[in-house]
Amino acid sequence: MNNDFRSMYSQKANKYNLLIDVHFNEVWDDLIAKLNLSQMKDVLDLGCGTGETLYKIARKFKATKLNITGVDFCPEMIAESKSKIIGDTEAASHQINLYCQDCIAYLKNNQEKKYDLVIASFILAFVEAPDLFDLINKVLKKGSRLVILTTSRDFFREFEKFLFSFMLSHPFYFNWWDFFTKKISHLPPIEKIVHILFKNEFKKLEIERSIVQIPFADPLSCLKWMDESTFATAYFNLIKKGKKDVVMKEILDYIENKSIRFFDQPIKQGRPLRFDWEIYSIIAEK
Repeated sequence: MNNDFRSMYSQKANKYNLLIDVHFNEVWDDLIAKLNLSQMKDVLDLGCGTGETLYKIARKFKATKLNITGVDFCPEMIAESKSKIIGDTEAASHQINLYCQDCIAYLKNNQEKKYDLVIASFILAFVEAPDLFDLINKVLKKGSRLVILTTSRDFFREFEKFLFSFMLSHPFYFNWWDFFTKKISHLPPIEKIVHILFKNEFKKLEIERSIVQIPFADPLSCLKWMDESTFATAYFNLIKKGKKDVVMKEILDYIENKSIRFFDQPIKQGRPLRFDWEIYSIIAEK
């Protein structure tokens, strides 16, 4: 796992729940309701983050004895998970283990077919999907499930196109050496994700597309959230030191001057803006 990502998430761990997790409560409530966890025993969450999903599962199925495992490459995220889950009275009935480890490394070192459910939420930008799904296939029991939450690569294309055009027109604000030498991770398109799942012997796929709407008081608040939440950090981290506030103001001027619309909304400084985040939830059965 790239050390830049580890550092980036280390800085966000104590506020990640408010930046990201809070917006997906309904999505996870719907997903968990579809899974008959009362008949499952072993659950693995890859990239468990602050432990919010495992916490929901532990509390909802407090009457069921589960072996719950969470894995995340960021020690600060694991610390947040422990503070949330370990010691919680309604989670106490479960066996809970949390590991600070790269997901791929964990799967390579634990290849016993033991899991009834594996969760992979928002990690496809950081690992190669073919490698991940192949390893997950090896640890799932027959008839068990993989749950994926992801954004498709297609959703990012307009953002990337806009940000790159802005960079070209304002080259003096950016560290171009980093742009050309540091790899920017990209999510695969949803069609490719589905293709790789079928190739790795996942037969039944239930796919649901939804829009998570996040309201902001103004476009500047949205830009700051995109940076803080790591949504566009790969690009914002290219900005020269001490120039980020200036660049965000320049971005908004650029958008207004060119009458660029996002989510079919005109962008006006000082006016409310709604961020429509396209999400795919996938339940894949082995």
